[in-house]
Amino acid sequence: MTKDQDNLKVELKKAGLVEHKPPAKASVVKLKTNDETATPFNTWSLADAKFNPNKKYILKGLINPSTLGVFSGEWGSGKSFVVLDLLFHIALGLKWHGKRVTQSKVLYLALEGLGGIEERAEAIKRHYKEQGVIDDKTDLSNFRISSPPSFYLSHDNKMHRPDIDSLIATIKNEDIKFVVIDTLAHALGGSDENMQGMLTAVRSATEIINQTGVSLSVIHHPPKNKPGELRGHSSLIGASDVHITITKEEADNGQRVIHLSSNKVKDGRDDHVMMATLKEIPLGTDIDGDPINSCVAVPFDGELTKSKPKGLTGRTLLLHKLLPGIFLEMEKQGKISHKIIGGHRCKQITKHDCQRWLVEDGYLESTNVTSVTSDETCNSEEGHLNIVPKDKTAFSRSLDTLHSLGKWGKNRTHIWQSYTDIPEAEGNWEDGTAPF
Repeated sequence: MTKDQDNLKVELKKAGLVEHKPPAKASVVKLKTNDETATPFNTWSLADAKFNPNKKYILKGLINPSTLGVFSGEWGSGKSFVVLDLLFHIALGLKWHGKRVTQSKVLYLALEGLGGIEERAEAIKRHYKEQGVIDDKTDLSNFRISSPPSFYLSHDNKMHRPDIDSLIATIKNEDIKFVVIDTLAHALGGSDENMQGMLTAVRSATEIINQTGVSLSVIHHPPKNKPGELRGHSSLIGASDVHITITKEEADNGQRVIHLSSNKVKDGRDDHVMMATLKEIPLGTDIDGDPINSCVAVPFDGELTKSKPKGLTGRTLLLHKLLPGIFLEMEKQGKISHKIIGGHRCKQITKHDCQRWLVEDGYLESTNVTSVTSDETCNSEEGHLNIVPKDKTAFSRSLDTLHSLGKWGKNRTHIWQSYTDIPEAEGNWEDGTAPF
């Protein structure tokens, strides 16, 4: 080292500075591999590809073995009724909406609406007995139903092994070929459906399919005002082999129609359209002598309404379509009140109850979301509901428009059904003070 370099080193040390040194030559780290013990992938050549005319299916053109499917629709669109009817036809080996099926053992996981699943199952049996399709001797054991206390594909954004392993064991033990989970929201177990929770649920569903060869479908909801899309992370639609949307529309005769269309069919055509309507089936009376009814989905062969109600568009039109279903379900729960308003008989519900349904449906967004108990039937809960300001304003404006057009009545606390839509009926009617 020269004298000048030595003096520079002393000065740097006095100033509290560190002498700069050139970087050492980087060392090369060789990664160890287990290529000696790893199992190679099976591969095949393009020359090995052959057309298979005997490709298996469950519902021809739509649902195949070892696939992931999604049925989506807003609250009250009839999703559960349609899927139960599909499962019945597959279990019995009967054509469904003109499409061939392969008779298979099916499993319906009812995760919501548990109180009404037996009534729906009984309604299906009674309907098809009346149609002469089945009788008391028909073997119905292919149609399996389970209502576990809880079932999670994802719980707190992690795979829920106990439930996944139980479902795999059930599928293998009973030789199930087609499973439907109703609904995916309940199978997420508090997980974040917009990111990790949905990714985990898809991974869990894929593992179940890979372990068993089953075809698995979930019932899910669309995002607000986007019936053709799926709520949550895009991994679900990306991983799905088939996506069927279910919407409720109106026929020329005013009858409400369930409209099914295939938005995605992997390796197939995605233009399948089917229509159905709900038929009410009387089941008997309860211990108080009150009638108990349920519904089944039956094919519809008519024409849909070609024009929208005059003056209704966007969110206002959607609210107009949702309100009849909300009134119907509220009446089943005994939450309808009857009033004579403006000299006319009307049925009314509270705005608070209506908003809870609309939050579950995705029409409104709440900052303190409290889920209702079922996709098709709801027990509204007590307590304050905090609707986000922009949705609260849009809801009020839409309701004002419907009121001004004479479609629905409303005041500060209640919404009532237009008297022109209610046939004369017996009942206890109280005088109301608000004009229509």
